[in-house]
Amino acid sequence: MEARLAFFINFIVIYFGIRNGIELMNKIALPAIFILGILLLVRTLMEPNIGKGLGYMWNPDFSRLFDSKVWFEAAGQIFFTLSVGIGVIMTYASYVKKKQDIALSSLSSCAANELAEIIIGGTLVVPLAIVIYGATNISEIAKMGTFGLSFQTMPLIFSKISLGSLFQFVWFFLLFLAGITSSVSILQPAVSFFEDEAGFNKKLSVGIVAIVTFIFGLLAVFGLNAGAVDEMDWMTDFCLISFGLVETLVFVCIIGVEKGMKDLSDGADISIPIFFHWTIKYLTPAALILVLGAWLFQNAPGRILLHGVSDGPVKFAFWETSKFAVINITRGAMLALLIAICLFIAYVWKRRGMDSKLLAEEGES
Repeated sequence: MEARLAFFINFIVIYFGIRNGIELMNKIALPAIFILGILLLVRTLMEPNIGKGLGYMWNPDFSRLFDSKVWFEAAGQIFFTLSVGIGVIMTYASYVKKKQDIALSSLSSCAANELAEIIIGGTLVVPLAIVIYGATNISEIAKMGTFGLSFQTMPLIFSKISLGSLFQFVWFFLLFLAGITSSVSILQPAVSFFEDEAGFNKKLSVGIVAIVTFIFGLLAVFGLNAGAVDEMDWMTDFCLISFGLVETLVFVCIIGVEKGMKDLSDGADISIPIFFHWTIKYLTPAALILVLGAWLFQNAPGRILLHGVSDGPVKFAFWETSKFAVINITRGAMLALLIAICLFIAYVWKRRGMDSKLLAEEGES
């Protein structure tokens, strides 16, 4: 029931567009997320022995810095949560006025996002799990991944504290709002592409995106225990970092750092520090190339060949199949989607080129 409700809310919001849909929803949902997060944070900090959990969470293990998987997953997470490499920022940028303050808006958005995700979120889940289960069990808990921590571990944790039912409701309502605000932003670029580039109307554009999302949603739900979502996760991270690198190179090599920074500063209430020019020109491309290269060398072969993953029978919808079969179906579906997107973009570009040629010929005649 909850999944169906979330699915319909996503596309209702998308159907009403940027201002009357996404902007209106975020004006309500984002403040609510902060209020609920702070409420949970206060309750967590009131738990006895929470210092042990905070110590475990915030004392870094510097040896992990040499593991490319850590950098790869961290980069994928930050790109996803800031909507970099997805097309979301470019889509929203097309609705921005020329003199609008992009620099200050970017700074406040990133700061608020990291406050909610790192400070509030990082102080909630793992520290509370340490207090309830102890540090010896946290490694096994962490292996459950995002879904395991959110939907299996946290309810058990809340059941062991006072007013647990109330805070369990607050937790899941927070996740619901956070998921909705993220998913509508991810869906909007596809809808905008069908409308602006392909010339489809709003109803058809939303319908196409809804059908594709529904199909992959079924694949994720029925293939969850077989690792379908894990496959989507690492493939998405790879695409996000790769596309983010491409966007950075386009900004540096084609647009030009000086011109780009001038456009960003136009109408801004804050000035962009000069070191940021050097960062975006040299440090960012080098860091992304290093992260991608190290991951491809160290982790990609094992990930692709499923080293360390045990095969076995699983239930996929109404069929009994193997875990490897579900993983390969997921990979095939993701690859097919990527090819379909590329072919459709090529078709739209070709058609627009032909339309421009016809208009030019009509103008000459």
